[in-house]
Amino acid sequence: HSLGGQTVRVLQHLLDTNAFAGHRTSAAWVCSVTAINAPLNGSLAAYALGEKEEDAPAVVKFSPGHLLGCLVHLVAFLDVRLAGFDLGLDQWRLSVWKNGPAAFATLREALLERSKIVESADNAAYDATVHSMTAWNRSIATQPACFYFSFVGTGADANLLPPYPDHRNLSSLCLWLSVVVQWVLRRVFLATLAWLSARREYPHLAPYKGFDLNDFREQSDGLCSKHSQRFPVSPMGAAPAAPLPAAGQDIHPGVWYHAEHGQDHMGLVPFPPSQAFQRAFFSRLFARLRALPRPDAGKALCVESHAMANVGLQGVDLP
Repeated sequence: HSLGGQTVRVLQHLLDTNAFAGHRTSAAWVCSVTAINAPLNGSLAAYALGEKEEDAPAVVKFSPGHLLGCLVHLVAFLDVRLAGFDLGLDQWRLSVWKNGPAAFATLREALLERSKIVESADNAAYDATVHSMTAWNRSIATQPACFYFSFVGTGADANLLPPYPDHRNLSSLCLWLSVVVQWVLRRVFLATLAWLSARREYPHLAPYKGFDLNDFREQSDGLCSKHSQRFPVSPMGAAPAAPLPAAGQDIHPGVWYHAEHGQDHMGLVPFPPSQAFQRAFFSRLFARLRALPRPDAGKALCVESHAMANVGLQGVDLP
């Protein structure tokens, strides 16, 4: 799901290039990759939040991304947990309690000059840019023996109020109200993000020859455009791709099969409109994956790797 779609592709790439010292690995270990609402070609949202389109991963001062980064630095400096959540940033040595005076210098640099976390290529915000995805897509090969699936969020059904539960008791009502609250907050957040992304002109965004800004401008799921979610594109061209065939029709490895759904970026994972809706999607998806032909066990170990994304089943024909 989301950046997990690119993460699993990077894992397959590392297996393909024997990147793990002392181990012989193979891309053939991965039988299938399923990406759901994944920014396979990047998202304008990263620039809308502060990434400099002409100099990423540098960040515009006082942009939302810069201010959020400053907040993260302060929280990590004080080494506090918000609602019990651990930021997991110990490797950056930001805590004053654990790293002493050195943490003061790091905090001063982050607040007044340049953050070594926020303004580096080693963070999710930069990974979501068109710049980063273009570089990865230039390096990562679509494997001829692997099956690829991508599910593209259109947001067409995302404004529908979550269905009221059939069992109308107090616990069901409370659960439904909590779902409605998160649905409202999610829609406001994604709509704001899409508005921020659409209002900019991006005069300096040209990561490769032939880049078309119109392919990215309409963030259909609130975070990613349809173009970005369907299949990887690099300066050398697009990966082999085709619409997902109807049930019973043949599919082939080495091709990105894509299908659209009506939910937004968070409409299936982590906030589905109902458990039944989510269960139905994954049951059908897993049934399709189980039906895939497997490689000879004597030749390769088959490890299914699935990057799950926000999807609804309307209009998606999964056997």
